[in-house]
Amino acid sequence: MTSDSFYTAQSSSGGTFWTVPITSTDPEAALRFLDYTYSNHDLHNLILWGIEGEHFEIADADNMLIKFPEGVDGNTSSYYNTLGLYGDRRYEYVWDASNDKATNEAYTQEAMANPTKAVGYAYNTINMATKIANVDAVLTQYLPTLESGSESDLDSMYEQFLADLENAGINDIIADNQAQFDEWLAQQ
Repeated sequence: MTSDSFYTAQSSSGGTFWTVPITSTDPEAALRFLDYTYSNHDLHNLILWGIEGEHFEIADADNMLIKFPEGVDGNTSSYYNTLGLYGDRRYEYVWDASNDKATNEAYTQEAMANPTKAVGYAYNTINMATKIANVDAVLTQYLPTLESGSESDLDSMYEQFLADLENAGINDIIADNQAQFDEWLAQQ
C-alpha cells in the first residue's frame, strides 16, 4: 500500500513502516526492491544475518535453525544484525530451536484463524498525551540497554524499568485504550 502522505505513529514505539522518501530519484525501483526483500528469502536472510559460512551456518535446514561458525560468536562476527525488519519473517533463519519453523507455522496458523477484532479502530491519545510522552521517555532510557543485553544486573534493571513504566502512567494508558476499544467495539 502506498500513500502520498507520511503518517507518523502516535509514539516512538508505535510501529515500523517501510517508506520511500519523496526525494527518491526512482521510487518505483525502491518499492520493487522492498517487494523483492519480502519475496526472496535468501536475500532477506543475507541482509539480516550475513554470509552463510562466514557469519552463520545452517544447523538444521528443515527448521531454519542457524548457528555461528566455529570460532565466531555475536561479539566477534563482522556482521550480526539482530534488529532488521526485512522480508517475510516466517522464512527467517532463527538461532533458537524453541523458535523454529514448526513453531512459527503453528503461530501463523493460529493467528490467521483468529483475526483481530480491532481492524478500523484507532486509539485517540489526546487525553493521555502527557503520560504517553512520559512512557516514551522511560522506553528511550531503558530500551537501548535492555535490547543490547549490556546490563550486568538485568533482573534489578528490569524490575526498575517496569516500576518506572507504572510511575509514568502505562496502566492508565492501557485502561484508557481498553475503554475506548470496548466502546468502539460495542458500536460495530
